[in-house]
Amino acid sequence: MLANFSRPMLIFIMNFLILLPLHAKEAVVEQKKVNFAIQAEKLLDGETHYFFSVLSPRKLSIIHPEIYHLDSLRLCQENNVSIVITKHVYVVKKPVGFFDDKQLSDVTFVSHISGDQKV
Repeated sequence: MLANFSRPMLIFIMNFLILLPLHAKEAVVEQKKVNFAIQAEKLLDGETHYFFSVLSPRKLSIIHPEIYHLDSLRLCQENNVSIVITKHVYVVKKPVGFFDDKQLSDVTFVSHISGDQKV
C-alpha cells in the first residue's frame, strides 16, 4: 500500500519542486474545488493554480464520487487509507515532450532542475 501512496505523493512533491524555482516570484493560487475553471490569462501571466486534498475513502465517496469510482484496485477498501487528490495548472515554456515519467522519477534530474531544493 505504501508504494501506491508514495508514487502520487512523489509526483505531487516533484511538481511543487519543479514549480518553486520556475515561479518563485509569481503567485501560487490555491483553488477550492478539484474541477476549478482554467483562467488562461492569469496562467499566461505566470500564476500557478492548484488543488490539494487528503481524504478518507468515506469522505472521498461523498465529496468526489466520480473519483471514488476510479478505484479499480479497491484501495479504498483497505484499512487506514488516505487518498491524496491533487491538480496543478501552470504554463511551462518547454516543448510538449520535455517532461516524461522517466525524467520525473529520476532523482538526479529532479535535483538538477530544482536547484537548491532538497529532493
